[in-house]
Parts: sequence; structure tokens; C-alpha cells
Amino acid sequence: MKEPKLFRSHVCFDDYYETKDPRLLYDCWLDANSNGWNGWAMPYMEKDEYLRYVKRCIRDYFEHPEADDSCEGSFIDQIMAIEPQEIDGKILYYFGGWLCWNIEDDDFIVKRLEAL
Repeated sequence: MKEPKLFRSHVCFDDYYETKDPRLLYDCWLDANSNGWNGWAMPYMEKDEYLRYVKRCIRDYFEHPEADDSCEGSFIDQIMAIEPQEIDGKILYYFGGWLCWNIEDDDFIVKRLEAL
């Protein structure tokens, strides 16, 4: 497997586009070598951002357990089971290809090309 060539970016889910609430954007690292998973981003997050997402899932589930938004107990367990890994001296949590993350970064193409 190729060593990731990471660059800074932002990801979100579709709910961001409904409100443009900046709290629904997540800072991340993306691999310039990756074409994503079925067109979706596969972000790496630093611990603070990873935990912010975990807290959102837990809050959403307990506030709206009837909602079908994938934030259910087993989903939260899967998110919390992500093991940190060290890449280029950074401790990162890799989401891989199982969530539908959108890339929300006007400079994505430029950043990706520069990282290659």
C-alpha cells in the first residue's frame, strides 16, 4: 500500500448544505493518492476533530433516537473503535470508506496536485 500523501482540507455531510452551519464542517487530512470511496472522501482526523464528530453522533442519537440518521448505538461503537495511527508524525483517525463524506474545499484540486 502506498504511503499517504496528506493535505489539509474540510469534509461535511449533506446537512451542511441545508444550513451552511460551520459547526458541520470538519477539518481533516486527505490522501492525494486516493480517489475516495465511491466518490466520497476518506478523511483522516486529528483527535480533537474526531472527538467532536463522536460527540455529535452521541448527542444526535440521544436527542433523536427515532431519527434514521445512522447515529445508533452500533454505529457509535464502530466510530469509537477507530484506532489512531501515526502518519508523518501526526496521530490520525482514519474513517476509510464507509461514510458518505463530502469534500467542502474550494482549493481541493490545487491542494491535491501540490501534495502529489
